[in-house]
Amino acid sequence: MKANHEEKWVPVNTGRGTSEIKVMPGQFIFGRNKAAKELGMNPSTVFKRMLKLKNMENLNMQSNTHCSVVSVVNWESYQSNGIKVTGKVTGKEQASNTNKKDISKEKEIYKEKEKFKDYVFLTSEEYERLISDFGEKIIESEIEDLDNYIGTAPAKRIKKYTDHNRVIRAWLKKDGVKKKTKDIICPSCKEQFTEKDLKDGKCPVCGAEVKP
Repeated sequence: MKANHEEKWVPVNTGRGTSEIKVMPGQFIFGRNKAAKELGMNPSTVFKRMLKLKNMENLNMQSNTHCSVVSVVNWESYQSNGIKVTGKVTGKEQASNTNKKDISKEKEIYKEKEKFKDYVFLTSEEYERLISDFGEKIIESEIEDLDNYIGTAPAKRIKKYTDHNRVIRAWLKKDGVKKKTKDIICPSCKEQFTEKDLKDGKCPVCGAEVKP
């Protein structure tokens, strides 16, 4: 229902003004926050659902710094009246089709990891640990930033940045983002405090030994 039925230029707010993206038949502009409001869902949930559709090969999605361009797979077979969908965005924004050579490189380098965005791959364990350490909002933002960074020069950066878990953690450390403080409950006195409150591995209230 969102897909355009004819070629047109769509204005996109860049934060510093408005830029236009050429959208082809079978494509539409997607923003997770706007979609979340329309669907009454969490933005990260909406994006994960879109990734699932992409992994099922129901759609292709190419993101830039301001939005994502979604191409419905096989749209032309049912809706286009013979118009061929190229899956490309022209003008100032990057193309929506990933270069085939880059895709083959991705499959080889990241074959044991899950695809969280076009150029970001993590194991489920790495992702869950990142969320546990820093929170979902921060990690989703870092994933998007890393995807945009690699996507601007994939030929150079796909091979250079292979451990995305390590890259995200390094960026967070550089930015001074600290891990979430874990709450601890003393098994003896049942008082609650943080790990930094421990004194030589002992409860600051009753002195009982506590394992962080």
